[in-house]
Amino acid sequence: MKPTADAERFLSAFAGQLARAGFSADAARAYVWRSFDPASEPMLGPQRHTDLQHLEMDAASMAEWMREGLPAAQALHTRFASSAPVALILVPGFTHETLRNRSFHEVVDDRHSKHQVTLLQPGPDGSTQEVRFGNGPGLRMAYLAYPRSNADSRLILPGMVHLLAQSKRVAEWIAEGRRLLFVGYSNGAPLTLELLAGLQQGCFEVPGLLEATRAVLSLCGDVGGSYLADDAIGETPGLVSIPKLIATAEKLPWIGKLIGLGTPQLRADMLEGVGSLGHVRR
Repeated sequence: MKPTADAERFLSAFAGQLARAGFSADAARAYVWRSFDPASEPMLGPQRHTDLQHLEMDAASMAEWMREGLPAAQALHTRFASSAPVALILVPGFTHETLRNRSFHEVVDDRHSKHQVTLLQPGPDGSTQEVRFGNGPGLRMAYLAYPRSNADSRLILPGMVHLLAQSKRVAEWIAEGRRLLFVGYSNGAPLTLELLAGLQQGCFEVPGLLEATRAVLSLCGDVGGSYLADDAIGETPGLVSIPKLIATAEKLPWIGKLIGLGTPQLRADMLEGVGSLGHVRR
């Protein structure tokens, strides 16, 4: 199937980035699929595909995309950032202080980032503390390090609202007319949906935020519920029992620190927090 113009531009630029990174055409095939229409893919019955082999790209086609994509890759992110007035708000997942996802942190923690990244976190006096990383020509991004990260979503949301409402950076983006895109990883996806629903219903107030928001991107989002969470709080868990884990952390604080339950608040929040990730709540 012939790619759309947007898909073709993305594929060209991505293939060019792989070429610049030193990938061979054969190695690059592991990261690229042929363009296809998801609606044409049979999902049920004997015709459905059990793997992605039919979408693999041959080495010759991959090499051609990589050659053509080199010029596009060199100019892509600067051109995109200047022509698209957008800003990303990255919402991390469950216990984000201890379970760090590299797709976020390798960008957020880089003080020499080519992007403009702002870490939003609670300050010691309860205010929003903004730590700014980089000042390059790339994307504008805010990393929302909300408090009580392993709690029930109803306890997390007020902290999220507080950070966003007091953020000078987010206020600047809204005043500039930027389109805001929320990117929710794991538990960050349902938290974002609950936040936006609360704004729509008038439960929360962050001036201009809802009107400026254009999209939500879910990365491995726990939108429908997690089987792992169901199992961990079930009567006969197959992997780990959350009540036993909390009891161990209470009895042996040094183990609690290792597993991300080093404070009384974290231990108190854990059981209901895991429950809020299960299918019943979601």
